Amino acid sequence: MKTWMRRPALLLVVAFLVVAFVAGFPFAKSGMSQVHAATVTPTISVSPHTVRPRQKITITGQGFAPNDTVFVFLDQLYYPLGNLTCNGNGDCSGSVTIPLTGPQGQHMVLAQGSQPGEAVVNAPIILNPTIFFNTSQGQPNQGGPGTSTAITGYAFQLNETVSVYWGDATGTLLGTVTSDSYSGFFTFPFITPTHVAPGKYPITVVRSGQKPASVTTTFTVVPPTVTAAAGIRSGQLLKFQIKGFQGNENVTISWNANGGQQIGVIQANYYGFFASPSYGQVFIPSAPLGSYTLTFTGESSGLQVSAPLNVGPGIQVNALNNPGGTIPVSGGGFRAGETLNVFIVDQKNATSISVTTAADGSFQTNLVVPLSLIPGPQYHVEAINSDGSEKATAFFYILAPSISWASSDIYNQNNTAAYGSSGTISGQNFPANEQITLYWNYQQAGQVEVGTVLAAADGSFSFDLTTPSSPFTGNATIEAIASTSTFTASYQVQPQPTVSLNPTSVLVGNTVSISGGSFDGNATVSIQLAGSTSVVGTATVASDGTFTASLTIPSNIKGGPSSVSVSDGTVSSSVPLVVDVPLIITPTTGSAGTSISVQSPNFSNTGNNLLCVTERPYIAWYDPTAGTSQYLASACWFPGTVTAPANLVSGRTYEVELIMGGYVIGQAPFTAQ
Repeated sequence: MKTWMRRPALLLVVAFLVVAFVAGFPFAKSGMSQVHAATVTPTISVSPHTVRPRQKITITGQGFAPNDTVFVFLDQLYYPLGNLTCNGNGDCSGSVTIPLTGPQGQHMVLAQGSQPGEAVVNAPIILNPTIFFNTSQGQPNQGGPGTSTAITGYAFQLNETVSVYWGDATGTLLGTVTSDSYSGFFTFPFITPTHVAPGKYPITVVRSGQKPASVTTTFTVVPPTVTAAAGIRSGQLLKFQIKGFQGNENVTISWNANGGQQIGVIQANYYGFFASPSYGQVFIPSAPLGSYTLTFTGESSGLQVSAPLNVGPGIQVNALNNPGGTIPVSGGGFRAGETLNVFIVDQKNATSISVTTAADGSFQTNLVVPLSLIPGPQYHVEAINSDGSEKATAFFYILAPSISWASSDIYNQNNTAAYGSSGTISGQNFPANEQITLYWNYQQAGQVEVGTVLAAADGSFSFDLTTPSSPFTGNATIEAIASTSTFTASYQVQPQPTVSLNPTSVLVGNTVSISGGSFDGNATVSIQLAGSTSVVGTATVASDGTFTASLTIPSNIKGGPSSVSVSDGTVSSSVPLVVDVPLIITPTTGSAGTSISVQSPNFSNTGNNLLCVTERPYIAWYDPTAGTSQYLASACWFPGTVTAPANLVSGRTYEVELIMGGYVIGQAPFTAQ
């Protein structure tokens, strides 16, 4: 049987079915009965089932050819999202990223092995909308007040009109926008409010009569900042950058030299940014040697930021640095062509570098921080000429390494870790280029090494993984340990149990495999089927918190979308299951206009309004040759009678289908005469 609803949102899937039939591709339908069965009938399952564009999902496959390469697609066999490598048993697992596509609704993940005769198999996902700032296309997600930017939306309903707010749904209305008629895509340009304080602000897209009712991202209003040369000679070009000012506003530059003096006026760009000399040149007036303060003031916003400046030698370094990292050092205000010795104080022998100043008395160089410098104390860099007549110093700190966790769960990304779901461990401020070993459940039951990763030059790293099982109640510890320096960092997450089914749809009386993880180790879990009044199975959890079991669907249970729940007495989890039913039609042959009675021992309805509203049961006519389907009658009253449609081809076999909740739960063949 076909386990997806044929509707306009799935025209690409229908197109694929037509192409597959004409080309002779065999295909399986999520574990339900098949129209054209292949010799090998693999299956796939996906987690999570409800996703958004640009989200990672985990795909698990069984029954493929040994050591096969399985290509993964969305909706049609055009451009693969990625591939899975199977083991000797034909089992495989991996993750792919959902592309920027739409519209909202049910889509099909397709998988096809590389061996001849293997079936194309599928698993349904529900695609929900997302919004984001496309920073690679010049749509900044941060800036000063009055920044010009735009949000991009994908997977909305076709031709859907939404309202965009600064803040939550009760905030300031920025305007409305309508998605396109192809994928539910839109771009909405706007200017951020001008008189707002620095901080993170939600951008909320509010929908009408849709779920979810709103979609949110954030824009960060950055505080005004300045990076300026540490030292300069009178009359020289001043090198600096400012950001965080109001877009396109004039900014006055002044300093406290010569009794207080305005240096000039510049104009920030539409991001609130300006740089000298690349955006314009600013020169410093003559002033006595000494330390002064530069002040930048926005004429429209009133925003203000200051920076120290030496008339005479000065140096500037990054104030915060990762262990073993590289510190850029820039200087100015020295004599032209002068040789300087630059080093970390108390580490001169290990860090000293000789540089020669440029014609304007400036220089740039890099110092490597010894791993012996630890977070906490204040350290200093010094630049000094050969006779000691000119020198300058600047201080810096070493940052403590840290890690964070981001789950693929769109509702709670930072604090939870669902077993089997995709997630990312990110690290910051580790020693540059050092190998980091990562552990899950560190110094807890079920401790496992999940992998190693190399820190980048800035001490950062990112490591994707499938969430392991945590066999206990309470937080699980993620630990990152640097291999050489032994710097460490920890992060706490709340494990969440998860169960999965294979297949995800099954005929009454048949068996489904069930597995799960992050339950209490060595506990006994109870398995409950929605619609059943008692526990239908139990299983013993292994010491690592995982279990496997099989569940036979009772022959007397009602068909349709259902669920299976598993509990160890402390935590529980549930997973959707579609219960398929035998469908009986009379007669099974006839011509157009034939009256056909349709019934099932596992489904009946006498006008239940709630069921009709939530599940929308109906009877459809399916032509597997053409890959087309048409509505025949509602199943709000069932059993029922339908009429065979016109233009039937004599000798061709069609299917009468019972559809509920978007799934084909029963089908019976009808041969045209």
